[in-house]
Amino acid sequence: MNAASLVLRSIETRFKTFRLEIDIEPGGALHFKNTGSNLSIDTLNAIRNADATMKGPVGLPEVRLPDGTEAGVLGGVLRTGLDTYANIRPIRLLPGVLAPINANPGEVDYVIVRENTEGLYL
Repeated sequence: MNAASLVLRSIETRFKTFRLEIDIEPGGALHFKNTGSNLSIDTLNAIRNADATMKGPVGLPEVRLPDGTEAGVLGGVLRTGLDTYANIRPIRLLPGVLAPINANPGEVDYVIVRENTEGLYL
């Protein structure tokens, strides 16, 4: 999160019309340890009302459920709470950006859609 925040602040400095308002909301293993819940409804509502959300690491190895699995995991909570049924990954080559394939900008433009609501992802 710190590295990503530094990059975003650098962009904000470079482009004067780009402005960030960063709110840090509780969630994950530490929140679970303190409250018994992975994520509060207030935090989920704050995420719903935000223009964008950045999620960092949320686990702590020592915070476990009685069955031994990790506590505080947010993947399923966020997917169901935000109704994100698909993971959409647009892929396109941009002018001036090096790529590991032999193609030119405009020759690669596609989208990968991954279903997000069952099994491992929930």
